[in-house]
Amino acid sequence: MTTAGKVDLAGDGFFVLVDILEEAKAGLPLEVPAPPDERFSAIARAYRNAEPALRQQVREQIPTEYWLPLLQLGDRCAEWALVDKDPKHLEDGLTAYCLEDFRFDAQQNLVHLSRLWYAGKTMHADTTALFNLIGRFASPRGLQELSNFSARPEDAKSPWSMGLEKYQEGGHTRFRPRRPKGTEPSAT
Repeated sequence: MTTAGKVDLAGDGFFVLVDILEEAKAGLPLEVPAPPDERFSAIARAYRNAEPALRQQVREQIPTEYWLPLLQLGDRCAEWALVDKDPKHLEDGLTAYCLEDFRFDAQQNLVHLSRLWYAGKTMHADTTALFNLIGRFASPRGLQELSNFSARPEDAKSPWSMGLEKYQEGGHTRFRPRRPKGTEPSAT
């Protein structure tokens, strides 16, 4: 059962997660944070507080169609962390990877993870320790993937190295695919 401020993944909390993922699949609001981000944060905390068997059950029940929306929620957590300067949002973003369990496209997982790494570095967080700490809530494969990402050379973890460029919009740091030189919109 879900009560105010507390989500029970053994009860209807999984359905709350599915509702958030459906919303993410349909398109999330531009502003961060938004109500879906706050609901996902509660799910992420419940997941990290759950027993290992329940975490495994939740991971296994997430269908393929929700893997990319989980990565996108992780991106939003990185943005939220940069806005609030609060590393708990990094924990929530990394929890999205624990749930997705590195089943989506391997390169896309790295591209999305680079945003969380960037946010952590920008906030002067111990990103390696954070990735390993939250990785404990993943499957063995998920923990290994998070550890492998952390062990990459610093320049191989940056959004730039993953083909992204950062830009500012509404006081938020956001990322988009890098545009080839000479294709930037002209300033008129």
